[in-house]
Amino acid sequence: SWKRNQPDVVTKNQITLIFEDSGRHLWVGSSGEGLSVFDRKKKTFETVYFETTSGLEELIWVLDMLEDRFGKLWLATQRGLFCIDTPWEKGQVIPVFEHHLLSTSYITDLFEDSKGRLWMTSGNKGVFCLLPENRDSKLLRHYLHHFYSTGLFANRNANEIYEDISGKLWMRSETALFYYNEETDSIEYHEHFRKVLNGENFVFTGDKSGHLWFISEQGLVRYNPNDGADRSLKLFSASEGQLYTGINYAPFLQSLSGHIYFGGSGPNGAGFCRFHPDSVHPDNLHLPEVMITDFRIRNEPVELDSTIDSKKLLRLKYNQNFFSLEFVAIDYRNPEMNQHAYILEGYDKGWVHSGARRFANYTGVPPGEYVFRVKGSNNDGYWNEEGAQIMLIITPPPWKTWWAYTIYTLFLAGLIFGWRRYDLKRLRLRQALEIEHVEAEKLKELDKMKSRFFANISHEFRTPLTLILGPMHKLKEKTKDKFCLKELDVMHRNALRLLKLINQLLDLSRLEADQMNLHASPVNLVEMLKGYVQSFESLARQKNIQLSFVVRQEQIAAWIDRDKLEKILYNLLSNAFKFTEEGGRIEVSISPQPAVGTKQAEVHRKWTEDWRLKTGESDGQWVSITVSDTGCGIAPEKLPHIFDRFYQAGESYLKDQEGTGIGLALTKELVELHYGQISVESSQGKGTTFTLILPLGNEHLKPEEMVTESAYDAVIPAASDNGLNLSLPFVPPEVDHRPHADENNLENLEETTQPLVLIVEDNDDLRTYIRSYLDADYLVSEAFDGEMGLQKAIEKIPDLIISDVMMPKMDGIQMCRKLKTDKCTSHIPVILLTAKAAMEDKLEGLETGADDFITKPFDPHELLVRIKNLILQRAKLRDYYLKQLTAGKEQEAPVLSLDQQFLEKAHRIVKENMTDFNFSVEAFAEEMAMSRVQLHRKIKALLNQTATEFIRNLRLMRAASLIKAGKGNITEIAFEVGFNNLSWFARCFQEYYGENPSAFASRHGKP
Repeated sequence: SWKRNQPDVVTKNQITLIFEDSGRHLWVGSSGEGLSVFDRKKKTFETVYFETTSGLEELIWVLDMLEDRFGKLWLATQRGLFCIDTPWEKGQVIPVFEHHLLSTSYITDLFEDSKGRLWMTSGNKGVFCLLPENRDSKLLRHYLHHFYSTGLFANRNANEIYEDISGKLWMRSETALFYYNEETDSIEYHEHFRKVLNGENFVFTGDKSGHLWFISEQGLVRYNPNDGADRSLKLFSASEGQLYTGINYAPFLQSLSGHIYFGGSGPNGAGFCRFHPDSVHPDNLHLPEVMITDFRIRNEPVELDSTIDSKKLLRLKYNQNFFSLEFVAIDYRNPEMNQHAYILEGYDKGWVHSGARRFANYTGVPPGEYVFRVKGSNNDGYWNEEGAQIMLIITPPPWKTWWAYTIYTLFLAGLIFGWRRYDLKRLRLRQALEIEHVEAEKLKELDKMKSRFFANISHEFRTPLTLILGPMHKLKEKTKDKFCLKELDVMHRNALRLLKLINQLLDLSRLEADQMNLHASPVNLVEMLKGYVQSFESLARQKNIQLSFVVRQEQIAAWIDRDKLEKILYNLLSNAFKFTEEGGRIEVSISPQPAVGTKQAEVHRKWTEDWRLKTGESDGQWVSITVSDTGCGIAPEKLPHIFDRFYQAGESYLKDQEGTGIGLALTKELVELHYGQISVESSQGKGTTFTLILPLGNEHLKPEEMVTESAYDAVIPAASDNGLNLSLPFVPPEVDHRPHADENNLENLEETTQPLVLIVEDNDDLRTYIRSYLDADYLVSEAFDGEMGLQKAIEKIPDLIISDVMMPKMDGIQMCRKLKTDKCTSHIPVILLTAKAAMEDKLEGLETGADDFITKPFDPHELLVRIKNLILQRAKLRDYYLKQLTAGKEQEAPVLSLDQQFLEKAHRIVKENMTDFNFSVEAFAEEMAMSRVQLHRKIKALLNQTATEFIRNLRLMRAASLIKAGKGNITEIAFEVGFNNLSWFARCFQEYYGENPSAFASRHGKP
């Protein structure tokens, strides 16, 4: 609608638009009153009200108007785009141009290009285009790409559109220039323009020559968009007539004559400037001369031997790397427009364009060789590319020079060489340790092999010796021929000597393998040595040798392993008697401290020094034992080897007196086991003296090496068991070679009363030898290895087992362990025979459950006595079980747990089947998971009853309990305990209790 307003309304607000259409209507836009139209005929202004989509009439601020080639008026407003179809004729309401974006966009500029396309800028919403063919459909194209995808211009508004003489469309935002690309139908960003104008605010227009003219914060600028060089942009200064600078937001005005008008501010105030593009003079083609004018270090002038512009090289110290250079491009046409660029080659990554600034600052430049180059341009951008240059050398600090690096390299090489040498040394040491470890492991394995070898060879020797000594002793008792007796004595004596050598070899092997431990206890050395020396008096009288024992005091207490000390003294005295002639003298003396001036005192002094070095103890008490003789003596050169193994001095004048070299080696090992020392002194033809020094007290002993006196007596065997008392005669019992039952005829074991003995031995002769002593009183079964012995023991349930320890397939230790953990055979006594005489071996056998342990060679009489004792002991245990069963209650007793469990299980099974008339021995054996023979032998061994008697007796005891309790009459009770025949029940009851059931009930039953 059109409404009349006062003519002076437009004068009260800022005028933003004045436009005259082809009908000579004058349109005026203001910031407060919106759009008004001036009627030239009526000389009045009419305010234009816009009818919006909400149906209301509003005043809208119009920013731009355009009349297209079709005579239609287009209005760019703050509320979108509007159009008017010849409003000066119809006077109708202006329709709104509806679009999903334009309806609310802030339209800033309208432009119709030479092709009839209507362009409009919508601020930050991009650029829209209406093609001529889409005028009726109002179908718009929207260009948004560079305005929003480029981060620098995402918040910039698209403002103006301009078409140059070539038809190329240019658009600007506040700080960027764009153009429309016909080929890609897109608006693209002009990258080169950004480089020359540096993003400043501007407005622009063009001329007929194709140049673009800008008003920026720097002033008036001419830009040739078709020239990519830096001189495509030219800034006009005051010297060239440009007096007005700054931005006026009104666009350029170009008159029909070609003059360009623009507003701005100058030295005398605001105004405008007019110029014609063709009147601008041609470009300045003069290339300016470039010179370096000054050089400073840390902003201080530097005195040089010549001017800086004539210098080609400057050498600086490492601490002069903070410097600056001044330069100038000499062109006087417009010097303030001259441009400069510089680069420090080797430091800067590229040319630095400093514009009118004529100096360059550098800080912290590292040592090295550099070339400083500078170039300049005149006011029209023509550059002197050759420019000026100077070479700068910054010397490194002393610690970064070549000779310093040489020292570093040599030092590092020395470190690497030293480290490598150390590493190789460490590697060799490690390899040596590994080799030593491997050798030690091999030696350890060799020791184990030697130990096994000596144990096996000892076993092999002891078994034949047993077969030699036993029959030899029997022959000596049977024969009366003196010549035969003499020969048998020689044989017996040499067999004992062989046994002694075997014992010594075994002791050496155990010492090498660290299997011989010390068991020291407190003893009186004087009393012990006195008794032992006295045992050699008969031998001394026999050989007519004077034997004496010298002691300084009556009692010397020491912690000693008596068994090992006896072996030491035995070897020393044996050697003394061996090499002392008839009529000679042997002396044994003992003293806590050797007398001053004696040879023993010197030996004692040396040993004390060694003791201090070894233990670090400066004081201590020692005892000295000497064994001296007046024998043939030993040569001085052979004394150092006297304790070597298998070494023979060869000084004996009798061939049979030569030894094997084992005894003294064993003696030395046993002395060192006591933490003592032994030495020897000898003179040929005068005699030999052995000095033994032992520490007193128990501070030097380990806890496991000390035992109390009672414990010592419990674990250390008698002398006759360890092979020292070798002269003990074998006294076999009288053997009655009565016919004995053969092993193959032992099926009916239930009817025999003789004990069954199982012999497990891999040596046929020894097995036959042992059997020859047992056939008279025992039934004998044989097995030749442990596996067969275990099988026969389970099948036959013998009363006693005699087994060797070392056997093929399964040794005696393993067999004994299996027997003692089997409920069928746990009650059987086991005697182990072995060639291993050491206490550790005996303890190992006893720990498996063996009842006795006998060392080869053994006395047959001793074997028979031990067999008899074990069988009697088992008989007493049977009586105890029987009494316990008869009493009907459990009592604590020293019985085997497996045997106790066996009896409890048997008692429970019979009790559960008490009322079953058909419960037989076969069913009983099946419930017990045993054969009938095994069950019979087991119960016979534990209770001296057959399995049938065991079932019947338990039934009778149950019947007696019921009779006493008055639980029924005799008939009922008989049937309840499993008797279906009353007469048979009465007969059995009469045999077990000595009276019939009726009499028992009258005496013990309840009324």
